[in-house]
Amino acid sequence: MDTLAERVRYCLDFPGKSQAELSRACDIKQPSVNAWLTGKTKRITGKNLLRAAAYFGVHAEWLATGRGALKLDDPPPILREPTPLPYVHPHPLVRQVIALMEATDEAGRGMAFMAISQALEKYRPTKETAA
Repeated sequence: MDTLAERVRYCLDFPGKSQAELSRACDIKQPSVNAWLTGKTKRITGKNLLRAAAYFGVHAEWLATGRGALKLDDPPPILREPTPLPYVHPHPLVRQVIALMEATDEAGRGMAFMAISQALEKYRPTKETAA
């Protein structure tokens, strides 16, 4: 699958997946999902990429580029290398971002870093939970 549209259409064929639920999962409007499906939007990044990948249960790198492992239960290519990472984070989205950062250029690493920072913001302790 060479295009984002092909990959999104493929994932929408998974059982229980729909355009409406995808737009809700990504917190975007239906026309944005339609733009992904028609090819008007050529790529997705940041939180939309991570949310769509999580909704479909696929690796963000695969959804964005068509490269790497498809399903989350397949280890990402970076984890199949002979030299393992010294630490594997327990959260699957963090593991996805780490794999994506390792497999992309400087601009992609910056986008991945921003996306993970935003995703983890909800876990930051507040004054009430820190006390």
